[in-house]
Amino acid sequence: MGQPNDKRRMTALWIGVLIGGVGIFILIKQLVIDSKSIEERLIESANEINKTCPVTTDSVIRLDNVVIHSNRTLQYNLTLMTIEKTNPNLEIIKNKLEANLISNIKSDSEMKIFRDNRVTLNYNYKDKDDAFVFNILITPDKYSVAKE
Repeated sequence: MGQPNDKRRMTALWIGVLIGGVGIFILIKQLVIDSKSIEERLIESANEINKTCPVTTDSVIRLDNVVIHSNRTLQYNLTLMTIEKTNPNLEIIKNKLEANLISNIKSDSEMKIFRDNRVTLNYNYKDKDDAFVFNILITPDKYSVAKE
């Protein structure tokens, strides 16, 4: 009975991940153009992305902001606008998102700058009530091409 809604939500999540690539594209474009250190370029790019935040990527995901941490870590703070923390499918959603994100980082030519500079990507997700839901941490060892 709930399968059409679940399928619709999963489809919306995947679309959100793909549309979220726009923010990554902006970040990557700025990283490639400048000759500053990777940390300086990450900070500048995050500041540019944050000027547009919060931005709704689709009917399910909103990018709230981007934060840079030490050790080349880029953190995306996102909200799953139609999901509640009590959703019994959270682990499935998390696992599918993580697999898709890792695959994208490994194969997308625009993600090469992250691979080459061994950037860690951290995705923090909140539910529609602003409660923390889950975190996806993608370290260089997870997306390294040599590991494939």
